[in-house]
Amino acid sequence: MLLTLKSTGFSEKATRFLTCIQHRRVTQPAEKEAIYRLRYAAYLRRNLVTPREDGLLYDENYDDTKDSFTIMTLLDGKLASTIRIHVNSGPDAKSPTLDVFPDLVRPLLRSHFVIVDPTRLAASANLSKRHPELAYFALRPAWLAAEHFHADFMIVSASPDHEVFYKRVVGYETWSGLRSYPKVTAKVLCMGLNFQARRNEIEARYPTFRSTAAERDALFGVQNVWGPEQIARLTRLVEDGLSAGEIALALGCARNAAIEKADTLGLRIRGRKRRFPIARMKERAPGTAPAAANPRVAPSDDVAPNPMAARYDVPPLKDRVGVQDAVAALTAYQSRSPIGAVLGPDFHRPAA
Repeated sequence: MLLTLKSTGFSEKATRFLTCIQHRRVTQPAEKEAIYRLRYAAYLRRNLVTPREDGLLYDENYDDTKDSFTIMTLLDGKLASTIRIHVNSGPDAKSPTLDVFPDLVRPLLRSHFVIVDPTRLAASANLSKRHPELAYFALRPAWLAAEHFHADFMIVSASPDHEVFYKRVVGYETWSGLRSYPKVTAKVLCMGLNFQARRNEIEARYPTFRSTAAERDALFGVQNVWGPEQIARLTRLVEDGLSAGEIALALGCARNAAIEKADTLGLRIRGRKRRFPIARMKERAPGTAPAAANPRVAPSDDVAPNPMAARYDVPPLKDRVGVQDAVAALTAYQSRSPIGAVLGPDFHRPAA
């Protein structure tokens, strides 16, 4: 049964909508063909690709890379949207945004940051017309990926008419001017989000971005579990004075995963301040300064500076930004929908 949204509160509608959708990783040939056709139809409606006889939008350089995940979102069992997610971490990383903006992304990778790059967002014309909030949930798998892989940053190649949406709703910051993008006719901007700094704030405003470990594991695979040998090796590396990035490379894990485990064990990685253990926070003497709210995002002394560091302070979202405001932004500002969504005649006009 398809969900019918009535006049109840929007937060309740969003929660109900979440119960009717399912995110699934695309693996079967028939599923892949359906995704490539949905992409093509969506991009063709926006005049972003030239007509093709096969009716497919397949990226031979990116769709089958080892660190990419193509996700489809089903609404009551029907294909509603799709997104491809690249997880970049290391010298062999590959994604469209990295290839288009190497001068901005490579310095972050050299500093051992983990970057999630969501691409090829597309939605069903019929379902997006009936459910405008689909645009919001179509982006959710990328957020789950950033949580799952302990990402430091999320980046996106956005067309100019989507720039306001990413800024107002998700908190992205524009990092570049316009550049050409593979297989599309429009030029794009590079936008970035400091995920570790903004995660709790964004999830507090948009609770449906939250997820369980089981949901993330089903999409992206089970993360490595810290066993006794790995813990012993982490302890030795910390005692040897290695930096967080060096430890991550040695253990083959995300930088933030190494930092979080070290904090849990009470270990101090070189160049980082140790957090107060939870059990000790209540025992802190009056007047003692608390630990940093999120020390994981503070750059280590041993990490090479990058050219974007001064631009990570994204202005805070409006106090009353929430799920309702997110969807309002989709309809009140320039083209705030996934590619392929049906637009009304007044969609590009600012709200009165």
